[in-house]
Amino acid sequence: MSILKFVTETPKSLEEMYRYITDSNKTIPEYTFGINASPFNALHEIELCRKLYPKAKQAHPYQQVIFSFDRNINISYSLAKYVCMQIGTILGEDKFQVIGAIHFDKQPYDLHCHYIVHNTSIFGDTRGHGSNIFKLRERINSILLQNGLHTIPTFKDK
Repeated sequence: MSILKFVTETPKSLEEMYRYITDSNKTIPEYTFGINASPFNALHEIELCRKLYPKAKQAHPYQQVIFSFDRNINISYSLAKYVCMQIGTILGEDKFQVIGAIHFDKQPYDLHCHYIVHNTSIFGDTRGHGSNIFKLRERINSILLQNGLHTIPTFKDK
């Protein structure tokens, strides 16, 4: 079973979270990626976006999201990166900066991807809490099914 977890109000600063998800003990640069931002210049780009839209500035600039593949899954890293990038694109809604990094430090048991989703879009609006989690899950499940992977269950499936 695949799992998608939204971590609200992560106590780490943006810089600390970026260091955590890009930690060389957990991932390698080839498995770090950006949506609407360069993964290797992300902090600067996110800060620039925050300076361009000071009215949209929020106390906590990002949301952490974690996607976990099935435990003990046999999947190539290239397919894992493709799927994680597709999920990142959905999370970014074509306007938010997203940085992702696939962690394989607990391999083969727990292949997962951490995302930093910036709360201010590249157009100056902010992420609302009204996102439809059910539609989001449907879109992600579609990607998982297209790639022969287990989906994120509904509450009644658990």
